[in-house]
Amino acid sequence: MPRLNCHRNRGFSLIELLLVMIILGVILAVTIPPFVSLILHSKIEGCVRSCAILMQQARFDEIKRGGLQTVGGTTWATRAVIKVDSTSRQMLSFIDVNNDLGFTPGTDIELQRLTLPSGVDFWGPPDATPNGPNAIQGLTADPGGGSLPKIAVFHSDGSIEDIGAFRFGDKRGNFLEILVSPQATARFQVRKWDGAAFRTQGENGISWTWN
Repeated sequence: MPRLNCHRNRGFSLIELLLVMIILGVILAVTIPPFVSLILHSKIEGCVRSCAILMQQARFDEIKRGGLQTVGGTTWATRAVIKVDSTSRQMLSFIDVNNDLGFTPGTDIELQRLTLPSGVDFWGPPDATPNGPNAIQGLTADPGGGSLPKIAVFHSDGSIEDIGAFRFGDKRGNFLEILVSPQATARFQVRKWDGAAFRTQGENGISWTWN
């Protein structure tokens, strides 16, 4: 009878396994950091755009009201106000019914609250930490006191009382702002810090880069 040649199935050698692990390690080292960066910068960009929408909707609400609020036959002049609370890490929009620019629950009309996601703070360069003097640029002084963050105030004609910007940052050194300017038309722009200035996406043909 002819002999049958039987070959035992051979497994991977230790060297082959090591090579596979090295290749996988290189692939992960190349692909994971950009993926993590994408997730993190998407978080701050999404947060800032949501805050911009909150501000725009408050402005539109004040325009629709015509600057007036009537309750029980009494009519008040109103303004839409945007405040930031660094302690609760929230942005609040409301209609100021009692015309003092402060938020009075039960009297003023709360529109929206937005809490910043973890890792995003009210923060502007060149401040070393969040909630510094550059977290808000321009805007209107809060009548409650000089230590309180400045506020955005919109009138029924769509204008903003004082131009300026709310700024946001993360610990990777990415900074974005919501700029409202000029005063008469209150145009909203989301701009990113490039190390020298805040710029809109694609300004001067240059796209945003992220840390």
